[in-house]
Amino acid sequence: MQLFLQILQSFLGVYNILILVYILSSWLQGLRATPIVRILASLVEPYFALFRNFPFAQLGFVSLAPLYGLLFLNLFQVILVRMQQYGHVTIGFMLAFLVSGIWSIISWILGLFAIVAGIRLVLAIFFPRAGGMFTQILDMLLTMSVTLVAAIFSRNRIMDYRWALAIVLLLNIVLILFGAPIVGILTGILESLPV
Repeated sequence: MQLFLQILQSFLGVYNILILVYILSSWLQGLRATPIVRILASLVEPYFALFRNFPFAQLGFVSLAPLYGLLFLNLFQVILVRMQQYGHVTIGFMLAFLVSGIWSIISWILGLFAIVAGIRLVLAIFFPRAGGMFTQILDMLLTMSVTLVAAIFSRNRIMDYRWALAIVLLLNIVLILFGAPIVGILTGILESLPV
């Protein structure tokens, strides 16, 4: 059984690397048409297809299916390691890992929005007349959060876009900073469950 778990874990580690290489190569236009990337696509895309119908699998032009796929793959690898070490997996451990995985996705999205809001804020402050496709994409990604912030904090007044961006940026940072220790405490409690 141990040998089988080690072989499976090695296979998943290699597949994880293939996924990361494919994701990185998809960001570079010139590599998409190469034979190696086509081979990687034939190995990885069927796996990503399993996650394309998940909630929030698409944020604008950004597909989160690879993120879901990596999360699930890492969950499976952690379960295998746990089984190798202890011979069993408790429900508390599974719940703790689920909470930790969900927090990983949420904190990744919050971090992404913080980066996007920060870039857009810098552009709005230092290059107020800058336009173009890049700023339109950033604005499209931020529309919902900026609108929500403006509705909550402006109290029926028009809020300056830069202030709304700054608030979005700060809220995302605060949520990440305070959410991580709370999730850490919760996962510790869940892991200690005897079941």
